[in-house]
Amino acid sequence: MNQWQKTRWRVLLGMLIAILPMSWASFGFAQTDADYIPDKLKVEKTAKKDGWFPKLKAGLNFSFAQSDGVVGVPDGTTLSLGLQVQGSLLFAHGGHEWRSSINVVHTQTKLPNLKPFLKAADALDLETLYLYRFKGLPWLGLFVGLKMNTALLDGFLVREENTEIRVLDRTGAEVRRAQALAQIPFQLTKPFAPLLFKQSVGVAFNPYSKPFLDVDIKVGGGAGQAWVQGGLRAADDAATATTFEVSQLFDYVQAGLELQLVLSGTLFNKILTYSLLGEVMLPLVTSVDTGKSPVDLLNVKGVLQLQIKVAKWLSINYNLSLIRAPLIQPDLQVINNLVLSFTINIL
Repeated sequence: MNQWQKTRWRVLLGMLIAILPMSWASFGFAQTDADYIPDKLKVEKTAKKDGWFPKLKAGLNFSFAQSDGVVGVPDGTTLSLGLQVQGSLLFAHGGHEWRSSINVVHTQTKLPNLKPFLKAADALDLETLYLYRFKGLPWLGLFVGLKMNTALLDGFLVREENTEIRVLDRTGAEVRRAQALAQIPFQLTKPFAPLLFKQSVGVAFNPYSKPFLDVDIKVGGGAGQAWVQGGLRAADDAATATTFEVSQLFDYVQAGLELQLVLSGTLFNKILTYSLLGEVMLPLVTSVDTGKSPVDLLNVKGVLQLQIKVAKWLSINYNLSLIRAPLIQPDLQVINNLVLSFTINIL
């Protein structure tokens, strides 16, 4: 067993050790809130009081399937094991609000045609935001915020048979060639890469606020940095059947104008919680000469989150993310995630 396999099995074992006691403990802890509650709704509950308001909870998901001799289904085992941790900290004092949050999502999947486990989801999101609301105008405020997004573990490409890899630079020119051996992980990215760091400042509007619909708008300027640690992304060309293409990622800095719209709320006596986020950044300055206009480099993010509470400790969660980050991935990134989640409140 090579070092990569040892590391992966240690991670899986650690997740199992963490998940098993939580799955038992979840029956003994009452959950009073949905897995996902938009920040604004949390503020609504606590804004009348000053002080610190922490929250931390964990959830898990697991699936298993095995087949042998079934027509149309590959023989073998399909296994998925995931863990999610959500935490937030709110400080409120008069018109001042300071919110911080952490979200960790990680899923390991085993497919019948591939021997090693592969990560199907891997994200670490950190955010902190200071907001000041003007006295007498609670719907208007000023904000400054920081965000960080990255992956926890390495990213790998695994092929069923020996494959020649063509490494391309960002212009599409071939830089070198490598060999990906059958069933042996070929490293694309390192842990905590790509790492995206973002700063924002501007004006916040809250023109409508009800439990069933809360409208939050932020307008301002922002800057973003990306550190890739020499990472690669899959960029296979179907016309080259005998090789597999990967493209080099590169560090960059951008600055420009930002607009964010969040619609959120709860329906049906808090059984359904939803949030719809739209975020656009028009980069006016880019550190890398791409030869493209600011509109061509437009960064767009859309996220739809739905949660249906089945029980105090059990919920159905759906998440759809659409991401356009041309300097990381020219194609639109689409992430669909449907999870039956067992959750406990730690704080």
